[in-house]
Amino acid sequence: MSEPLQADQEATARPRKAGILARVLGWSVALVGGLLAALVLIAGVAMVFAIPIDLSAARGRIEAAASTALERPFYIEGALTLLPTLPPVLQVEGVRLGNPVGWPDADLARLSLARVQLAILPLLRDELRIDEIAVEGLELQLETNVAGEPNWLIGKPGEATDAGAEQIPPALRFIELRQLTLRDVDITHRDAATGKTSELGFI
Repeated sequence: MSEPLQADQEATARPRKAGILARVLGWSVALVGGLLAALVLIAGVAMVFAIPIDLSAARGRIEAAASTALERPFYIEGALTLLPTLPPVLQVEGVRLGNPVGWPDADLARLSLARVQLAILPLLRDELRIDEIAVEGLELQLETNVAGEPNWLIGKPGEATDAGAEQIPPALRFIELRQLTLRDVDITHRDAATGKTSELGFI
C-alpha cells in the first residue's frame, strides 16, 4: 500500500498536473482552431474559384427531419448544392412532398428548383434571416375530402398543444423572409364533396 504524499511531494505533484492539463487544453484549442481554419480555407477556395459545394451527404438527415416536422413524406431527388456567392445560396432540385396518412398515395407538392439566399451574420446569433427564396416549377395538388378536411394542413384541425408537454426550443429563431419569387407555378384544387376541380397557373 502506497504511503500518503508528504507536503513537499504534494507541492511538486500539483504543478505537474497543472502542466499536463495546460498541454491538453492547448492541444484541444489547436485542434479546434485547425479544423475551423480548414473549413474557412475550403469555403474561401470555393468562393475564389467559384466551386459549388455538394451537400448530398446531408440529404438523408434533411429528408428525415422534414418528414417528421411536416408529418408527411419529404424527398430530395435532385442535387443539393451550396453556391459560392455573396451571400451564399443553397440550391435544391427535385423536391417532392407527399400527402399525409389517410390520403391518396400521391404528391401534395412537386418542386423543380429552389434557391435560398441566407444572411450570414444573423446565423452567428442563432437567428435565421432569409434574404430571398426563388422557386421555379412548383406544382401543388390541393384536395378537400367529403368532410371538408384539406390535405395541406399540418396536424388535425382544432388540435391544441398540451400546455404540460415539454417544449423543445428551435435551434434557430426565424427572423424574416425578405423576398419570395415564384415562377412557373401550377395549382390544382379538387373538392371531393362537389367533385369540382379548379386550376390556377402563372409564369
